[in-house]
Amino acid sequence: EMNKWLRLKQTGGRKKMSAVETVTINELIIEYHRLTRQALCIHQDDAMGCYDRIIRGHATLSSRKFLIPDNICKVHSIAHNKMKFKTQINNKISSIEYTNTEDLPIHGIGQGAGNGGTKWNFISVPMMKIVEEVAPGCKLRVPKGEKEWNKHIVGFVDDKRHYVNSANSQVNKSVIRGMEQSVSCWYELLNFSGGELELDKCAWYILSWEFKKDKPQMKCINKNL
Repeated sequence: EMNKWLRLKQTGGRKKMSAVETVTINELIIEYHRLTRQALCIHQDDAMGCYDRIIRGHATLSSRKFLIPDNICKVHSIAHNKMKFKTQINNKISSIEYTNTEDLPIHGIGQGAGNGGTKWNFISVPMMKIVEEVAPGCKLRVPKGEKEWNKHIVGFVDDKRHYVNSANSQVNKSVIRGMEQSVSCWYELLNFSGGELELDKCAWYILSWEFKKDKPQMKCINKNL
């Protein structure tokens, strides 16, 4: 946090941060486009069991990238190897237990683990940075002056929102293609790191305006775009 390496891409699992920051950024982006009447495409998605699908080796390397001491990474790895796991369904806990072996290593941090949010941040923030390098994103400019902000993707833990806009008030296929780039990149990165999208929780939509009787109104988008 002192080095500001995580910035405002990811607000989950961080001290003095919550979902409020992510929601505020989202509302400000939408309000900007309402005022400027620019077309905006938003995609929201959710990763399937992100903590349970974390690959241990990847988590360790990501932790070391953010300068977590080697001895802490080693202690966590040893502790994970010696943990005994049981399955809980509703209020019942199984009597059978299992543990990590060389032939069948157990990955995942586990839902509710105290360091799960931190490890997921170390993994997801570099992935979000790659999305920023690949996708066109959303450009926000002040009415007067040259100051400009770029927003591509923001997230709270494993919930993400992608943004792509167009300076043209008319929606065109380039906005859709830009969003496809962003989402495809994120999907491939998730798969590469052991994750998967919860497709039932994914959705995308476009905000676009047209003028009727000199008044702006939400525009109905052709579904064939």
